Amino acid sequence: MGPGLFLPRVGIAYRATENTVIRTGFGLSGDPYQYIDFRNAYSNINKWQMPAGTFNGVSNAFVPVTNFRLGLNEAAFGRFPNLDGGIIPLPPNTGTITWPKNVKRKYVESWNFMVQRQFGGNTILQGGYVGTRSVGVLEGVFINAGPPAVPGQPQGNNARPLAGTLGLLSNITVVEPFKTNTYDALQTQLPRRWNNSTAGVVDTW
Repeated sequence: MGPGLFLPRVGIAYRATENTVIRTGFGLSGDPYQYIDFRNAYSNINKWQMPAGTFNGVSNAFVPVTNFRLGLNEAAFGRFPNLDGGIIPLPPNTGTITWPKNVKRKYVESWNFMVQRQFGGNTILQGGYVGTRSVGVLEGVFINAGPPAVPGQPQGNNARPLAGTLGLLSNITVVEPFKTNTYDALQTQLPRRWNNSTAGVVDTW
């Protein structure tokens, strides 16, 4: 989850009467998002987009594009990036998915308050509030989208925010914390036990 992420959990159960129990709890969890989008960044994505192989002059998706000796020979397709300067420049017509220089996961807050009441020996009624806040959910944010069409103003790829400064004319997506997801619910259940069996009703609003 990254250093310095404090994720406490606490719960309390209180027996108010012989047949009534009150429970409440709160917890923090780290954002479970995986860093799978690294596989889609330039120039890694080139390895997944090799052209179809050719057999007897005909392109066929079932023919290997290379072999073990050559490996993923991107240079053969004219798409191998220049590594001389230690920085890989993004070609103008190439889109990519990227991450901020310093990525910090956010967190998920979860809490509940439940009241449980037993009726007789075999029936229990439980109801309460359950809430969740997913703070700073990691999402793909488009940072090079073109503006809406407005008469008299630049349009198309040349109007993209990064076109003038970096010459980038395609979609650039950065995965970063974005907004907060909310969940609030009234959860109830009414189970009844018969010998070795249990049946009941569960409802969430």
